[in-house]
Amino acid sequence: MTGDTRLHTQFGLVKAQDLEENYGEIVATYDHRTDGDLSKYGVNGAKSLKMFKTKTNADIYEVVTKDGYRIKSTMWHEYYIVDGTKIEKRSLKDISIGDKLLIQSGEGQFGMEGNYDLGLSLAKNRDGVPETIFKGSRECVVGYLQGLFSQSENKMELKAQIKFLEDVQIILANFGIYSKLDETLIIDENSRVKFLNEILLIGTDEVSMRSR
Repeated sequence: MTGDTRLHTQFGLVKAQDLEENYGEIVATYDHRTDGDLSKYGVNGAKSLKMFKTKTNADIYEVVTKDGYRIKSTMWHEYYIVDGTKIEKRSLKDISIGDKLLIQSGEGQFGMEGNYDLGLSLAKNRDGVPETIFKGSRECVVGYLQGLFSQSENKMELKAQIKFLEDVQIILANFGIYSKLDETLIIDENSRVKFLNEILLIGTDEVSMRSR
């Protein structure tokens, strides 16, 4: 993976280069299905070695799914692929168009920065997702997402610059909430109840009181 790839850790969604330079031992989020059982949804955390660079100036490729998820890596980086009723681990060079990649199936870990009110206030600016949100506490990230989507006419959709929407899609995935991205970010139908209950409706009484 590349230095700007964000990994799911106990410090939040942290770039690989940042982990290498500024952090020691990490606890990485992993999906239960990576054990090979496609029906075993959910995630857990496991201790991981300190991040380190494996090669400089390697050829980098970008994988893009039909729902808009993106990740950059070398040809030898391995991915988990859904093959019928089983999971296979394949390097990028062995992946073909049409293969199905795993997307996180449950809520992962969050950092410790900020709170609900800070997240809500940061949502007013759409120039880019602040680093505080990537490393934010769960409450901070909920406030941020709620602030973004509550401003939209359709509360299940978000319109903005593509790079901004790509980052929001990553943040949603850390809640186990799936979305689809073209020119608009749309919450997947199978994730809408979860999105309503855990993001959009949290703290709404407090928000309406403060806005009066």
